[in-house]
Amino acid sequence: MVADMDCGAFGVDVSRGSILAVVSRNSFFGIRPAEIRELFPGCQIQFRKITLAPPIARKLAPVSWGLCYLLESLKIFNTHYLAAIRPLLPAP
Repeated sequence: MVADMDCGAFGVDVSRGSILAVVSRNSFFGIRPAEIRELFPGCQIQFRKITLAPPIARKLAPVSWGLCYLLESLKIFNTHYLAAIRPLLPAP
């Protein structure tokens, strides 16, 4: 497992669409929100569920994109997170 990192260790620049930490497809594995919090102890982290479970989406999308959109908006079938990680500001 990875040792503690600070918020500047890696991240995503959404405005430019560049990913600073790249993981090859074969070495990808899931990380739960609790583990993300452990890796970035001095940071404020916000999570959002964003992706309909891929097995459901693969079966349903050819039949109805609208139903995929509806299920994704319910959030109960979403399996992926988008995390915004920011350093905590020092107290004034």
